[in-house]
Amino acid sequence: RRWISVLAAAALLTGCEVPDGDFAPSPPAATTGSPAWAVGFAPRGKPAEEVLIEGMASVAAHPGFFGGAVLAGFQEEVFADPRTLASLDALADGASAVQIVVPWYQETATSSTFARLPGTTPSDASVIALLDRLNALGVDVLLTAFVDARNGDWRGSFLPGDPERWFDAQEGLVRHYGALAEAHGAAAMSVGSEYTQTESLYEDRWRAVIAAAREEFSGALTYSSNWNDTNNAGGGFEGVPFWDALDAVGVDAWFPLVDVGVAPEIAALIDGWEPWLDRLRAVSEAVDRPVWFTEIGYASRVGAVSAPWEYGGDYEPSALTQENAYRAFFERVHAEEDWLEAAFFWWWDNPSTDDFLAPAEG
Repeated sequence: RRWISVLAAAALLTGCEVPDGDFAPSPPAATTGSPAWAVGFAPRGKPAEEVLIEGMASVAAHPGFFGGAVLAGFQEEVFADPRTLASLDALADGASAVQIVVPWYQETATSSTFARLPGTTPSDASVIALLDRLNALGVDVLLTAFVDARNGDWRGSFLPGDPERWFDAQEGLVRHYGALAEAHGAAAMSVGSEYTQTESLYEDRWRAVIAAAREEFSGALTYSSNWNDTNNAGGGFEGVPFWDALDAVGVDAWFPLVDVGVAPEIAALIDGWEPWLDRLRAVSEAVDRPVWFTEIGYASRVGAVSAPWEYGGDYEPSALTQENAYRAFFERVHAEEDWLEAAFFWWWDNPSTDDFLAPAEG
């Protein structure tokens, strides 16, 4: 792959037009420990952690498989936090890659501008510190910057009032992080995540975003599509019209595996994978691209395999549900499907997440 010098990288970063919103973000509330640890997505300190490490170190059906976990940051310097960096040693025992997620924010689903949220969006220096640490550990990086809404609107509902302005900002975003990723050895980058309503409506603009990313970054590119076609908007991994411009079909794989009330036994979970595997394989073959699970995860709670995306309610803890879901993935999908080239489990916690477990406590 093409490498650039530190001086050239600095020039690229300085010259990028990074989006700047027209609102004044407020700082986030301070995190207060780990109240959600028992029912959180993080496997650390639970049986699923060992399954993740051993599973990622095992032989995959795809000979070039890479993957591990997602680190999503919600404080400016959290990726450089010594506790974050110390937690990577255990992950690196099995994982070959980590996805770094950097959130930016707009006001609502119809906003046309977005910006860093002071106190929340990780700084470039923090991202670079994490990239450099992962490089030192021999772990590849998928770098993802996406935009959320401050009022809680889901990205899949975004329809900007001024689409030209919004997409110009998206091009600036991928140019900025593409230059950063190139300068610090990331292996791959995602150019967006779950913008379901915009995928077919603005196909040409998404192709321009992808072209902008390629001008800055020589690694592999993907886009993180939603697992289904929400609101019949033409989205979901089967409806993205620009897979041919990318190197992999990215899927946020929040597939329900069993009906509500069904015991999460491994055999039942494996059966639940079958229809999804058929559909994923068909897309991979149709566009001649491997599939990456840019997100996959299960909280340690009752019902997590029926609605994996749900989190934050009053749930009964169940570490066994999480463990069995991990085991079913490694037994049926990781070990048998050669179209699956990458998978990133949501998430490896850090001090900015409310289910953080410090490494010394693990």
